[in-house]
Amino acid sequence: MIINSANLDALRVGFKTSFQGAFNAVPSLRDRVATTIPSSASENIYGWLGELSSMQKWLGPRTIDNLKNSDYRIRNEAWEKTVGVDRNDIEDDTLGQYATRFDMLGRAAARHPEQLVFAA
Repeated sequence: MIINSANLDALRVGFKTSFQGAFNAVPSLRDRVATTIPSSASENIYGWLGELSSMQKWLGPRTIDNLKNSDYRIRNEAWEKTVGVDRNDIEDDTLGQYATRFDMLGRAAARHPEQLVFAA
């Protein structure tokens, strides 16, 4: 294969298709235990109220719980994985092996947030 812009663009499309197909095929469990909140800042501060005591039978005067305000901070981090494609593989048109690699990379990228959530 001749290395030019058109062929490189076609390779990128093919690699992205392999990656995205595998990425989309991975089932997500994190939404069952965590809430995804988009972030546009380098750090987010999330406020929450402390735990409430359980319900109790009303006997006599009310028992008033004082709520405790708390917060936690999450600093955004950048994650990446760069894969090189050997020039000789492009020139010799031996690129079939890369579809499997990009599938694997897509699955790994989809599982990464799961690993972060369940490791916390």
